[in-house]
Amino acid sequence: MGSECTPVERTSADEYFSYFQNVKTEMVKAATKSDHPVKLFPSHLDHLHMDRYVPIIFAYRLKDNSDHFYNQFIHRLKESLSKVLVSFYPVAGALAKTSDPHHPRMFLCDDRGVPYTEAYKDEPMDHIVKNYEPVGPLSGFEPAGLFFNKQCQETTESGIPCFFVQVTRFKGGGVCVAVNWNHLLADMTGAMLITKAWADTARKGETTIVPQLDRTILSPKNEEKSEPTAPPSFTAEEKAKLEKVLNTKFSLKVLHIKKEKIGKVKQTALQDGFFVSTIDCVCAHLWRCVSRNIAEAGMSDLTIFSTAVEGRAKMGGTLTPHYLGNVIVPAFVRNAPAAEIVNKPLSYAASLIRKSIRDVTQESYWNIINQMDLANPWKTAINRVDYQLGITSWRHFGIYDLDFGEGKPVRFQVNLLPQNCRKGQCIILPSDVGPGSFDVLFFSTPHFIERLWADPEFTSLS
Repeated sequence: MGSECTPVERTSADEYFSYFQNVKTEMVKAATKSDHPVKLFPSHLDHLHMDRYVPIIFAYRLKDNSDHFYNQFIHRLKESLSKVLVSFYPVAGALAKTSDPHHPRMFLCDDRGVPYTEAYKDEPMDHIVKNYEPVGPLSGFEPAGLFFNKQCQETTESGIPCFFVQVTRFKGGGVCVAVNWNHLLADMTGAMLITKAWADTARKGETTIVPQLDRTILSPKNEEKSEPTAPPSFTAEEKAKLEKVLNTKFSLKVLHIKKEKIGKVKQTALQDGFFVSTIDCVCAHLWRCVSRNIAEAGMSDLTIFSTAVEGRAKMGGTLTPHYLGNVIVPAFVRNAPAAEIVNKPLSYAASLIRKSIRDVTQESYWNIINQMDLANPWKTAINRVDYQLGITSWRHFGIYDLDFGEGKPVRFQVNLLPQNCRKGQCIILPSDVGPGSFDVLFFSTPHFIERLWADPEFTSLS
């Protein structure tokens, strides 16, 4: 069944440092100097994601709890990260503001290094890292000069970190490796490229991952001929919507979905004559339940579904699988009648989802790139908060295969505060209980979450 998460919110450096028994921070720089550009500009697709940070945590149990063994592990982590930063040089830079309306943000590739923090917590790891409960201090925002509870940081001319790391040692041999990156730097695929290259190098001394760093290949056509856009402005309706969103309190609850129950749902869908994937069926199940509860609560007779589509393969000939940046856009099923989604077979909703993903083409990506107004990216953000259900799947990222040389993770944590997510946002993750089972992180208002978890159909896959 589902489980509720109570966020542990730390906002000040004093609170952060008092949480641990010991904290040490340094800058890890590239192992060797390389010839590379000093500036790199985010693409239009990068700007769809604003200045949000994404904090994730990999939890491990070391084979040996001695100080000597731990120090060897730490040395290997720092040395391998230093090697990886040579080719992933934007990661060792900063994100800064500019006065250019065509490029309001830029990456300063000045080799300043990655903020790297080591901390010690005198408690067992299992007491702290459990059931996706956000624990701010484990991410290390404060020693990096940032704040865990802020969705968007104030970008300055001198820049803020693109990427930072914290390694937390616990009593009894548990270790958490926290990876945090600014979403303008990369999507989850890009962030995992960095992290996998780091883990490969820690384990084997080298990596075969070579990043594609040129973001000009996603520049809008005729950009140089276009006039500078106007400063950001909002209508009264947009201001009211933004204010409402910022003041709405969200909660997080986790639905644990079992492999055998997913198999039965998919088998039924395939018998109806539709070709759908396992994840289509899971998404369709969630969408049907959300649609019915929205309609029964009198909130809306129409329903909206969106899912994130990764575009490296769809932009074939332009991008390689190792492109470092953002190539995700939402696929929509807009304004579908709730009664239609609820009353027709599950396979019908799954087929609509599959079609929406198929309809996102290379042309769709270029339309977004060419039409987006960088002077007012908040308008994009405002429009996206109305999702009734927006799903992102992280099940194919090899999260539980990430080995720094001491074995695979025993747990993975998305260390997000509910307040920094959208209403109706879901993240589907592989479960630590084994292949084929999923954990669904669901973010919404406390009232709607309570309503969903009281719905036997919604919880029927758990």
